[in-house]
Amino acid sequence: MLLRTPNATLTDLSAILDQIESLALGGVKPCQRRPMLTLYHLFLMLAGPDHQRPRHEELLTRYNSDFTEHSIERLAICLVTGEEFPWQLDKVEALHDSYYRHRHHKNTLMLGELLESMFSLRLAEAHRAAGNDSRARELVWFSVEASPGNPSIRALEGSLASDTLPPIIAKDILLPKPV
Repeated sequence: MLLRTPNATLTDLSAILDQIESLALGGVKPCQRRPMLTLYHLFLMLAGPDHQRPRHEELLTRYNSDFTEHSIERLAICLVTGEEFPWQLDKVEALHDSYYRHRHHKNTLMLGELLESMFSLRLAEAHRAAGNDSRARELVWFSVEASPGNPSIRALEGSLASDTLPPIIAKDILLPKPV
């Protein structure tokens, strides 16, 4: 879907969504509820109108407060939707650091290579826009190290030699339009 792969299909998660809807989510800790609601929301957003569910908006509204603090689940939603990060730059930087220190722990949501690259590049752009080109460059280099096989990120790395750092539009770098 995100990668625009021709003839790609989305696995139907309706049975899992049924289970999420049947849970007494009010008795679940927010740190346990967030991953379920993130999966629920992102699937419905990506699956389109054929998979819409009557409780979608109700669940998101009821548990909206679970997503006000900076969390990797809220970040995943921002990365998939293209939504701006709802936090100050220092909070996003701290989340980036925390994610990479803890991503292999059993209770951490793994973003996967595409969203990890998207995260690092969007953070790089935020630093570039804030006038911190040196940190932006570090994050691009970090992204190259994290995804060494990605030719688009390597091409971006080549542009770092110039004095002026161009805007870093992560979706255009990582999700090029099909030709």
